[in-house]
Amino acid sequence: GRIVNDTELSEGIAAYLDSHTVLNLATSGPNGAHAASVFYARRHFDLFWFSENSTRHSRDLAMGVGCAGTIADNVDDYKLIQGLQLQGVGEELVETSERQTGLDALNAKYAFMKEFASGPGAERMEKTSLYRFRPLSITWIDNAVSFGFKQILEFEG
Repeated sequence: GRIVNDTELSEGIAAYLDSHTVLNLATSGPNGAHAASVFYARRHFDLFWFSENSTRHSRDLAMGVGCAGTIADNVDDYKLIQGLQLQGVGEELVETSERQTGLDALNAKYAFMKEFASGPGAERMEKTSLYRFRPLSITWIDNAVSFGFKQILEFEG
């Protein structure tokens, strides 16, 4: 894949992130590799989600290991495969301003977040933590261009 840090690629990846909702998050820990699907929202290229800190992926992230993820369409023709492969670092957010940034992003993207502010969901939300995926690279996959076509957007670590 070509490493491209250009505006067109950045804007295309941002639009793809905005038009999708589920990050398939991969972690690794004492029990080996693990994957979980999480609803995300973004600010710039950081992705935010809620999860209980007792989940396997949250426990893995607490160990400070790197993580990866994919976001893709569900298609039935290999020529239509498009999506993102992400590599980076995931962490629980404890600092108030960082948590607010993530919460603002999630509130702006999902109407159901209002249910968690009050009502039956609020009690469950008190038991959840806010997480951020900070990418080191995002690879754009587009078989519509050609089989295995890739462009890589890299970030400073």
